[in-house]
Amino acid sequence: MSMQIDLTRLETAETASAFDGPVEAGSDIDAQYRHASALMQGDKTLTIDLSDRSLLSEIPPGIESCYNLVSLNLAGTGVFDLRVLSSLPRIERLNLWGTRVSDLSPLRNLRSLRWISLGATDIETCEALADLPHLEVLDLSHTQVGSVDCLSSNLRLRELILRGTRVQSVDRLSTLRDLMLLDLGGTPVTDTSALRGLKSLSWVNKGPI
Repeated sequence: MSMQIDLTRLETAETASAFDGPVEAGSDIDAQYRHASALMQGDKTLTIDLSDRSLLSEIPPGIESCYNLVSLNLAGTGVFDLRVLSSLPRIERLNLWGTRVSDLSPLRNLRSLRWISLGATDIETCEALADLPHLEVLDLSHTQVGSVDCLSSNLRLRELILRGTRVQSVDRLSTLRDLMLLDLGGTPVTDTSALRGLKSLSWVNKGPI
C-alpha cells in the first residue's frame, strides 16, 4: 500500500506568503542575501521563504525583528546555526529539509511549533523537540536519528515520518493517542505491536525506502 505524504496540510491563509520575485538558486551569494534581507519587514512579517538558496549558510540578519513570524522555509539552504530562532517564539511551521543543521537545542523554547521538517539534515537526536505542546507533524526522514523514545510526551503528534532513519523501536510511541500516520520505511523496526491500542493510527508503512 502506498500513500503520498502531504506535509503541507497545516498551512493556513494566516501564513500565506506576501512576497514575490524569488531569485534563482544559482544566483550569486550577494544577490541571495539582498533578496533575503528584503523580506525582513519587522513585526509585519508572517512568512519568509528562503528555500533553495544554496549559497545561504547563515540565517540573514534582521530576522530576529520579525517577532510575529509564523512560517519559515529554509529548505535546500546551507544553514546550520539556528540560535537566532530562539527569539521567534511564534513560529508554527519550520522547514529545514536538506540543511546542514545538527543542533536542535535552539528550538526547545519554540512552544508554538506545529509542523517541522528535518529530513536529510545532520541531526542524530531529536531530544530538543520533546514536550513541544503543539507539535503535530514531524519529519525526521533520512537522518541519523536512532531513537524516538523522547517523543512519547508529544501528545498532539499526528504524523511522524521516520523513513530512512536508524530507529529500531517505536514501543514508547504507544502514548501518542492522536497519531494517525507513521512512516517507518527503510528503518530497522520490525515490531509495531505496542501501537495496536492507538485507535487513530490508520496508516503505517514498514516497507523499503
